[in-house]
Amino acid sequence: MKYLFIFSVIVLLSAVSSAQTGKVYDNLSLQSEILDGERKYAVYLPPDYEISERSYPVLYLLHGAGDNQTGWVQFGEVLHIADEAIKAR
Repeated sequence: MKYLFIFSVIVLLSAVSSAQTGKVYDNLSLQSEILDGERKYAVYLPPDYEISERSYPVLYLLHGAGDNQTGWVQFGEVLHIADEAIKAR
């Protein structure tokens, strides 16, 4: 019984560790001459972005005037939706 429990824990941990998710950086900024100031933005990177040779499409998610760069991350669940779309492809 003890070995079955240990085996189950190992299987569970390996399943959890293999479930890759992307990363969202939501506190990046750049200087804009046109808008005369600094503008913040968020970027979603797929799980294997640093090591993959695959090219990914770009999706720009713009927020309204009453929101900021974290809106799509907090309320739009962009991390979950993008991860699932990549897995389904």
